[in-house]
Amino acid sequence: MFSADYNSEKRKPNRTTRVLYDGECKMCKVEIAGLKWLAQGKPNVEFVDITSVEYEPALYSGVTYEQAMKEMHVVGPQGQIYRQGDAIRQMYRVSGLGWLASATELPGIKDICDRMYVRFAHYRLRKAFARCDSESDRCSIKLHQLREKMKDTT
Repeated sequence: MFSADYNSEKRKPNRTTRVLYDGECKMCKVEIAGLKWLAQGKPNVEFVDITSVEYEPALYSGVTYEQAMKEMHVVGPQGQIYRQGDAIRQMYRVSGLGWLASATELPGIKDICDRMYVRFAHYRLRKAFARCDSESDRCSIKLHQLREKMKDTT
């Protein structure tokens, strides 16, 4: 299931859960900073900036930049992929906020939280693309390419 690269020196042992996040998103960076603080001393969680030039999908169960930009992804210890609301809950669990993850799984609450996440994900991507509309250099090459690709498919 995994290539030899999975346990290379770049990778932590496969007990590690990897949270993929957009390092160019201000809201995301604030949340991840808080989660990193909560996760201090927890060796089994790694926060991975998908906007880094070093980001290699093959090292993260094949999750591409495009996929990770469209919706939240967390890669579990055995390579399992959590998406959307499930990814958020897994991210909270490994960061020490399991109680919050459990609360969002209560009957009736889960559907509402999951719908809210989908709306937020669309909003966040639109905000990211809006950075490309300004004349400043606030739009990375990766984001600009994704925006152009998505324009062509709509």
